Amino acid sequence: MAKITRQISRRPDPNKSTRPFHRVHIDWFDLQEGWDGYQHDGRLVCRCVLIICEATGMTLSYFTTCSKEDENLPIVRDAINWLHLRHNLAVSLVRSDGEMDREKTKEWLRQRGIDFERCAPDTHEQNGVAERMGRVIMEKARAMRLSGRLPHSLWRDIVATATYLHNRTPKYSLDWRSPYEVFHTHVMDAEGVTGPRKPTLHHLKAYGCKCYVLIKSSGDPDRPGRLQKLAPRAHIGYLVGYESTNIYRIWVPHKRKVISARDVIFDEGEVYDGKRLRYTDQLINELEEAIERISLTPQHDQEGIQLTQDQPILDGEVETGVEDLGDEAEDVEMQENEPEPGPSWEAAIYPTPDASICYLQNTDISVPVSSEGVMKVDASFLTEDLAFGENDLDLPDPPDIEPAIIQELKRQQEERFFDFHQHRVPQAWQSAFHAAVTKKHRRDLPPPPENYRQLRNHPFEKQFREAMEQHINEHIRVFQSWSVVSMDEAKGR
Repeated sequence: MAKITRQISRRPDPNKSTRPFHRVHIDWFDLQEGWDGYQHDGRLVCRCVLIICEATGMTLSYFTTCSKEDENLPIVRDAINWLHLRHNLAVSLVRSDGEMDREKTKEWLRQRGIDFERCAPDTHEQNGVAERMGRVIMEKARAMRLSGRLPHSLWRDIVATATYLHNRTPKYSLDWRSPYEVFHTHVMDAEGVTGPRKPTLHHLKAYGCKCYVLIKSSGDPDRPGRLQKLAPRAHIGYLVGYESTNIYRIWVPHKRKVISARDVIFDEGEVYDGKRLRYTDQLINELEEAIERISLTPQHDQEGIQLTQDQPILDGEVETGVEDLGDEAEDVEMQENEPEPGPSWEAAIYPTPDASICYLQNTDISVPVSSEGVMKVDASFLTEDLAFGENDLDLPDPPDIEPAIIQELKRQQEERFFDFHQHRVPQAWQSAFHAAVTKKHRRDLPPPPENYRQLRNHPFEKQFREAMEQHINEHIRVFQSWSVVSMDEAKGR
């Protein structure tokens, strides 16, 4: 009782089947409910059923809404009947856990002559084929969803596509053949049908990539009218699955559903960026109405407030922020209520401003002069009336800057286009004439040489010899088609 552990058995199964779908393993796993609008049949799926062939690894995926027997039994019945009627394959044994241990299911299996093997409770190792396949499919689906940045609610199409790709992936246990190839090889040989057995892969694209779907349905509201010649003719969607080699499952975010289409152009360099909405006319009108209903807080009219000169502060007065602000606000209100006097130009006092210095902005020059012993200063000391001569203004002495820099700044001030270089722009007829003179038509070229004798004195002898040398060097250095040996080794001496 104190030392009991799990009894793990690693013995290989001596009765492993070699015929496709002779023995079948079934397993269920639950996921989050999918969005109703994204599913083509309008159901909220929350469970996936995997039916795995023991011999080939071929996997069939089904999706259901709950774990009741009324939903599980039709799935098992559909898969077994499809294998028998389509490929003439009879299922002999079904292994699963307690999900299928129901009276109606076991009764239907007995009527079809199918044995049912039930695993021990809470012992998933006995159903290892189905458990392991479920992990492989889910890991593949998870990687596909994350790489394509798709929402989790699309898991139904993602899992179905992961199963689709798994059936077409070569496996080591099948001598690097895919389950699809092994299954169809057996079926076609039994039916006497000839043809390709390997799966077609040319239609596979980067999963989750951006694509453009032609709008063909007459009931689509986005379809342009007869007179709307410049309206868009395609939906922007993303690849989420395959129905056949030329029918794709495309998720259209702004329509909130997955559609099947053939006329699709793919852009495998882009994936979903998280933007679902499409700004239609109706949506733009709703946004404008919502913006109009928003009430903005009124702001005070700052233009009517006139700033006056600062009054001198008398001795003993102390400025306080709150009281001064309140007094100033009252003064401003009184001034606004008083009638505005007429303009008196004579009474206005306009003090003469002090001499200002005009600084040059964005002055970036490079003068090839010596800078030894000169401090690095800003060249923004020049004034508007500054003249470099004897009659200089009585301004502070400028910093010690070399005369060459001052002359360059002065020249840039005077000459607006000092760095402009005049170039002649040829006319269209001149360009055409130049092209006709320098280039020759193919019919005017001499025929290419067929041997070294014709290569001599050829007008393009130099170009042909350079091309031959380049070709030979590629074979020696890149492709390594041959190696250079001496004449003695070449003659077999």
